[in-house]
Amino acid sequence: MKTFFKVLSPFIFLISLFAFYFGRTMPSGKLWQNYAVLYVPSKTSDSLVLNAIEQSGIKNYVCLSNQYLPVSLSPYSAEISLFNINKDDDSYSYYKNRDSYFFDRSHSFSLYYIPRTEQSKIQDCMNLLAENKISCATDSSASYPFLLPLILLAAAVILTLFSKNKILFALSSVPVIFFIICSPFFPVATGASMLMICSFFVSKLWSRKGLLTVLSRQYYLYLILILGVTAAFSCGIKTGFLFVLLILCEVSFFFCFYEVQNFLRAKKTFVPVSIKPARLISVNDRNSKSSMLSLTACSFLIAAVFFLSSSSSVSAKFAKILLPANSSSTEQNLPQFEDYYKWMWNVKTAPYRSLNSSSQRNDIVEFPVFNDENGFISESKNIMVYNQSFKDLVFEQIDYLPFNSIEKVMKSEGSDFSGGYKSTESNTTSLFSIILMIISVFVLLFIYFFIMIDSRNKRIRA
Repeated sequence: MKTFFKVLSPFIFLISLFAFYFGRTMPSGKLWQNYAVLYVPSKTSDSLVLNAIEQSGIKNYVCLSNQYLPVSLSPYSAEISLFNINKDDDSYSYYKNRDSYFFDRSHSFSLYYIPRTEQSKIQDCMNLLAENKISCATDSSASYPFLLPLILLAAAVILTLFSKNKILFALSSVPVIFFIICSPFFPVATGASMLMICSFFVSKLWSRKGLLTVLSRQYYLYLILILGVTAAFSCGIKTGFLFVLLILCEVSFFFCFYEVQNFLRAKKTFVPVSIKPARLISVNDRNSKSSMLSLTACSFLIAAVFFLSSSSSVSAKFAKILLPANSSSTEQNLPQFEDYYKWMWNVKTAPYRSLNSSSQRNDIVEFPVFNDENGFISESKNIMVYNQSFKDLVFEQIDYLPFNSIEKVMKSEGSDFSGGYKSTESNTTSLFSIILMIISVFVLLFIYFFIMIDSRNKRIRA
C-alpha cells in the first residue's frame, strides 16, 4: 500500500498542476456565447467604424446600419406593402424596438456584434479606431484581478514567518497560489486562504508521531474545508472540482515531501528526531493565533476588494456600462422572441384578416387559395394558427434571413433567450458566493478568538 502511494502521489501532484493550467478560467466580460460586442461612443461616425471593421478582415458582423426587415418575403408582396403602410402602428413596434439592441442602456454607446470566430481580428480593428482617435472597448476586455494572487502571496509569506517548518509550508503554498492565478475569483480565493491554514497546522506538527490523530481532533478544520469547497463550487462545477483536486494536490505534496525527506535522511550519518509526539505540542499557541489573525485579515481584504470593485459608486471612472445580453431579468425596451413572433404573425396575416376585427379571432386566420388544375380553377382553404408550431417555424427560419440580423444573434443564445442588460465587467460571483465570503470571515474570526482563549487557558493552567 505504501509503495502504491509513493507512485500515485507524484502523479496526482503533477496532474493537478496541469489540470489547474488547462482548466483555467480567466475573467471575461463575455456577454454572448457566439458574439463579441464592440462598442464606441454613439456620436462616432458609423462609416469610420465599419471601415475599420472591414479593413481588419472581419466578416458577418451585425450592426444597426446593415439591418433590414427580418422576414423572408418579397419587397413587392402584399404582406410587405401593407406593413409599409401601417408600420407606425403599435402592432408593428417590434421593428423599431429591435434597434435598442445596438445601444447600451443609456444610449451613450453604439454596439457592433462580432462573431467569436473573428475575435482574433478585433484587436486590429480597435487599433485602427485608436489611430482615428476613436475610443472603443469590447465586452471581453474585463481586467484580470491581480490583487487576488498578491493577497494570497502576502498571506503565504506572513504564515511562512510564523511556521516552524518554513520550507515545508512555503512549498505547500505554491500550488495554492498557482491555482488562484489560474482561477482568480473572489470566493475561490477565500476558500484557498482557508486551505492555507490547514497546511499551516500540518507544517506545525510535521514529523511528529500522531500528527494525523491530533489534526483530526481540531474540528474547526473540517468547517474550514467545507466552507472552502462550498465557496469554490458556488463559482461553478468545474471550479469546484478543481478545488477538490487542489486539496488532493496538497495531500500528495505532503506525502511526496515525506518520502523525499526520508530519502535524504537515509544518506546522513546523524538524523535528529523530534522527541515530543504531536499530542504534546500545543496546536493553539501564540503562532497559531497570529497566523489565524493573518488569514482572517486576508479573507476580510478579499471581501473588501470585491465590494469596492463591485460598487458603482466608487468612482465614475469605473462605472459599469450595461449592454444587451441574455439575462434572467427582461427589459421592457428590449424586444423578446415573443414580440418577434407576434410581429411576424401580424405581417404575414395582415392581407388576409377581415377589417371587421370584432368578429374575428386574433390567433386564427382563414382565407381562400385558388389553384389552376388542368385549366380549371379550384378553391381551397388555408388556415393559419398562432400557436407553438408557428413560433417554432419562425424561429427556424431566422437562419434563412438574407442578411446578418440581430435575430441571429438572439437565436445563438437558444430559444429561451431573454433580453436584458448586463454589466461589461465580469461577475461570476452570485449572491450565495457573497454570503459564503461573509460567513467565512466571521468563521475565521470566531476560530481566532477560540484559539486565543484556548492558548490563554493553557498558559494559566501551566
